[in-house]
Amino acid sequence: GEGLQTLDFSGVSVELNLAHMFFGCGSFTGSQQFSLTLPTTTGTLDNLNMSGMFKNCTSFTGEGLQTLDFSGVTGTLNLSAMFLGCSNVSFIGENLQLTLPTTLGNLNMSGMFADCTNFTGEGLQTLDFSGVSGKLDLSRMFANCGSFTGSQQFSLTLPTTLTGTLNMNNMFYNCTSFTGAGLTNLNFSGVSGDLNLFSMFHNCSNELFTGEKLQLTLPTTLTGNLNMANMFYNCTNFTGAGLQTLDFSGVSGTLKLSYMFYNCTSFTGEGLTNLDFSGVSGTLNMHGMFLNCTSFIGTNLNTWTLSDNVNVTGIFFGCENLDGDLSGWCVTVEPTDRKQRTILISLASQLVATRETNVIIGQNSSLNWNEEFQKMLALEPSEENKKIQTYFTESTNPYDFILYKSGIVNTRSYYPQIKTSNVDGGVCKSAFVFEADHFIQPSTDSDKKIFQPQTNDVFK
Repeated sequence: GEGLQTLDFSGVSVELNLAHMFFGCGSFTGSQQFSLTLPTTTGTLDNLNMSGMFKNCTSFTGEGLQTLDFSGVTGTLNLSAMFLGCSNVSFIGENLQLTLPTTLGNLNMSGMFADCTNFTGEGLQTLDFSGVSGKLDLSRMFANCGSFTGSQQFSLTLPTTLTGTLNMNNMFYNCTSFTGAGLTNLNFSGVSGDLNLFSMFHNCSNELFTGEKLQLTLPTTLTGNLNMANMFYNCTNFTGAGLQTLDFSGVSGTLKLSYMFYNCTSFTGEGLTNLDFSGVSGTLNMHGMFLNCTSFIGTNLNTWTLSDNVNVTGIFFGCENLDGDLSGWCVTVEPTDRKQRTILISLASQLVATRETNVIIGQNSSLNWNEEFQKMLALEPSEENKKIQTYFTESTNPYDFILYKSGIVNTRSYYPQIKTSNVDGGVCKSAFVFEADHFIQPSTDSDKKIFQPQTNDVFK
């Protein structure tokens, strides 16, 4: 395409479709002389489709592309996978600027620069999406752009009113050079439909991506679902110091927070206070939320308000510095609901994963499990006590002791069986105290896996 110097589409009105125009043209360079001129007068184009236009043009340099001005589009703008796989060492986007419409219905930029491994995007200073009113899809926009830094000048302006969905899943996935220095406030308050932030910063492991100034403003009224699962997955230098408040009170649908901070080994969570999930009418999934956050302290956990439909399996696994007060965590569920087994067993196993952890558990309970363990070791020698002491000191299951002491479940014939305490007046004495008849014999393989049962286990 050396003869193609300027493609001038400025005279086109109503609709322009350039989708897959050069798709798979591995020798197409788009040299210094190559440029695109689009209609710029507002209202000129209803729809513009440039999806996959340069997809897998592995020799494409884009040297002549300095400004892509889409301001003439008012209906739907589709830029999905436009440069996907343009992996040439010279396609760095140093001078590339994007001018977006001030009034637009739907915008799709999913995978626009995905797999552009040398793309730094230094020319992208501000991406202003405030004019979008319908659906906005930014999923995988920079996925696997290992050279994309998102420097001090890079910022995102999101819509103040968005009637459709906002999809930012995997937007910066595996951007290992991403610093996010220009991202100070991601304001999602204008979203009323589904909000998908799944794996947004997944594996952004650059030492400068600390999130010191990053604030998240969530919608005050979200009738759809919110997915923040894996959002900061493996962001090992992310401290999250800017996350002072995460207000989920406006979420009425399903809320997914599973693995949100997985392996964020620098994340302390000290700024997280007064998290209120009580308004969540759908399921609340916090499975593995802080898994392997070795610096997580959990200072303000007692201020969190959980919903009844909560899954907290694995939430604190690997939090070796956890020293939190869970006295406010009183989770109630229906007797026939299998979730109460998951909740009790998982929390118990996590909070005593290390017996050095001091954790207060339950509304009216102030048991320090480390102290209780030491008391057990100091019991008067007898045949029965010796069995107990031997079993727990050799136990490979870290949650055995808390189950035994709480009297939640009668398990293994090696030590005395204790009946489960009752609930007084419908109020939880402890996060681990339930009526005995709430526990049912596991009947399926999936049920049994929750307990990791062994041959001699007896559940009541």
